Amino acid sequence: MNEMTAPRGSSIRAALRLLPAVGIGLLWPGTPKAGELPPPAALGLQFGIDREVLREPGNGGFLESLGSDDFGVLYRNDDGPINEWSLTTRFDAQYGHLDSDRGNGEEFEVRRFRPGTSIEFLDNWRLKVTADLADADGDVNYDGLSSAFLRYRASDDLKFRLGKQVPHFSQEWSTPSMELPVIERSLLVQQIRPRRATGISIVADPGNWEAEAGAFSGDFSPEISNFDSGWFYVANLGYDFTDIFTWWKDLDLNLYYMHTDGHAGNDAVPPYAHSYSAAVKVRKKRFRLAAEYLLADGMMGRPDAWGVQFTPTWELIDGKLDLVFRYQYAETDGRDGLRLRRRYDFLAPRLFDRGRGEEFEAYYLGLRLHLIEDRLVYMAGGEWGDMDDNFRDGGALDRFTFLTALRFNF
Repeated sequence: MNEMTAPRGSSIRAALRLLPAVGIGLLWPGTPKAGELPPPAALGLQFGIDREVLREPGNGGFLESLGSDDFGVLYRNDDGPINEWSLTTRFDAQYGHLDSDRGNGEEFEVRRFRPGTSIEFLDNWRLKVTADLADADGDVNYDGLSSAFLRYRASDDLKFRLGKQVPHFSQEWSTPSMELPVIERSLLVQQIRPRRATGISIVADPGNWEAEAGAFSGDFSPEISNFDSGWFYVANLGYDFTDIFTWWKDLDLNLYYMHTDGHAGNDAVPPYAHSYSAAVKVRKKRFRLAAEYLLADGMMGRPDAWGVQFTPTWELIDGKLDLVFRYQYAETDGRDGLRLRRRYDFLAPRLFDRGRGEEFEAYYLGLRLHLIEDRLVYMAGGEWGDMDDNFRDGGALDRFTFLTALRFNF
């Protein structure tokens, strides 16, 4: 008799799919009596806002509460099995207007909408599940899970994470959108970075060191991967040099590496066998600088690519207003090795060959206004960019893009 066997990786995938259900089961407050509602904390009616703060005259009320670290916290008990339960969300709305030699265009979109929940339990465990409610067209529709992972803190310096998460490669890609001083990430980072994927990662940060390594399924899925299309791997190593170069308030150096095994069905990462990044961040009083060098070794007919970017920022008003500049340059050693970003270059009506070329350069200048710390941020800026198409097959573009964005998260 032939025995039926489960496909490879199906048991892992099935276990990971249970993460959202486990979270709901842990948090269910019980059955209320007839005519009663469950406690407001269980329903999330308070969203971590102290009602006395709302009533007290002369304070910031709701806006003051929004800036608190406790906003979104529904339940907290350091002595119980459930230590903390909180709601999270990230909402980004953006507008882009393109003026180019290939025609003009404009677009408003919901760039990100990711409501979710986070549960900390048994002191060292955390479960986080986040839905993605902004689709590729910028409309509000369910588009899968943005994250669904279980984290275990073995010590203050060692953490493990299992499930769907952001594989950390490159400084700019690893920085959350709320912390980015620019509205959109650079062309080369967008081209070689991995997608959100299912896997395991380990983070260790003893002293001034920080190291991370991860292994992820090569197939992309809106929810949990199928584990049937190979693997890719990331690693990074960082060191804080502030104790040595005391003139700087912050001085961090990070090295990143990513490798894919070349499986034909691997669509969670672009076809680059080896990718490298060296990045530095410095801060001195009101000045900050993030700089990065990237190199990607192409495979499956994809040419190699490399590039640099520099993003200095100046704090014009303490904690409120930043002036931001970014320069980026990218080059490839083969035909059509660079591809323009879908946002917002593809608005050009007479752009052909999917916006591919061999050399790209861009300058961005903008402002970043902190309406409520990093919780509510308004951004506006313009970027001039030029894609050279040496083979003249329709991918060249000379354009100026005006961008605005409103970002909200807790």
